[in-house]
Amino acid sequence: MKLNIFLPVAILGSFSSLAMADSFNLENPEGLHYQLKYGQTVVKEGKDTRFYDSRNPVSPQESISISVKDENGTSITEKSVPSSLHGNSQGCNYSMIVTSHHGWRITGNCIETEGNYKPDAPHIYTLENNSKKKVYPAFSVDKANNFASDSVLGYLNPHEKRLYSVSTDYWKATSVKDHSMIQVGFYNPFTTKYIPCGDKTEEIDKERIFTLNEDLTCSIK
Repeated sequence: MKLNIFLPVAILGSFSSLAMADSFNLENPEGLHYQLKYGQTVVKEGKDTRFYDSRNPVSPQESISISVKDENGTSITEKSVPSSLHGNSQGCNYSMIVTSHHGWRITGNCIETEGNYKPDAPHIYTLENNSKKKVYPAFSVDKANNFASDSVLGYLNPHEKRLYSVSTDYWKATSVKDHSMIQVGFYNPFTTKYIPCGDKTEEIDKERIFTLNEDLTCSIK
């Protein structure tokens, strides 16, 4: 059974230039106030619980910064990362999860993963695309090979990552809960086939990284 879940979400940027553009994906399950800037230019601001923004930085926008505050205006994080103007021809692509209770984590192809995400917080699953194909993350819940693809934010492009936990919107919409049994995969829209990571469901009992390799196989860490 093939199922795509569509939720209201803000998606900015031109898909025609995604291969070279920088991108930023925020998972913001509490709807905290955020501000995204390229250099000194504010490009997006609000309380979206999930968004994906893609654009080409222009000189002198050598940094991308995200600031997040709680409802009282208290800073949760202010983080600056390099844009592709530092010389990355593949674009600099980032994914971040932030909450007021469990902290934050950011990962991407132009930085090492970092943050203050607490050990007792919901486990994070990282999906990364190291292939040359545009794909969608996919999940099968409580039954093997019964995938639904997450097309809400558009493609997971080459060199991009996405972060998921039981607190994030897509997993909540598909009834993924603590100790759910889940199988991860990637959906190739050009062959209309799913690429499974393993042949069975597993309990969400630790953090895992799922990588789509260049040969379109999946590896798990």
